[in-house]
Amino acid sequence: FVPDNSVIIDCGAHDEKDTVALANLFKNGVVHAFEPVPEIFGRLKNRVISFQNIKFYNIALSDKNGSAKFHVSSGESDGSSSLLVPKKHYDFHPDTIFNETINVEYLTLDTWASSQGVEKVDLLWLDMQGCELQML
Repeated sequence: FVPDNSVIIDCGAHDEKDTVALANLFKNGVVHAFEPVPEIFGRLKNRVISFQNIKFYNIALSDKNGSAKFHVSSGESDGSSSLLVPKKHYDFHPDTIFNETINVEYLTLDTWASSQGVEKVDLLWLDMQGCELQML
């Protein structure tokens, strides 16, 4: 159901595995990868920079435009960072730590798409630690 020349949003790109898999699966499409944590974004960028069909952004997507405190995870997982204050996460992953917050920029999907000239999105691949519905 998804065309080969798809426009794909990978929000919460983290370690690039899904980003690269999507780019390889949809070689004639473009994957827009979003990762708001600067250190993780730097690793992502270095790993995918050679892919012609991956574009990457050091921002978060949300239900409005602005900036906010972002809870950065470490310990067992650096892939659990979120705009949301961690609560039930500790029940399942007690060794993940949230000792750091950073300020991140966030945009709505519509604002971002308009600024980039993106007129359609074929696939949303969202791993946003509970913020998926908020972003939609």
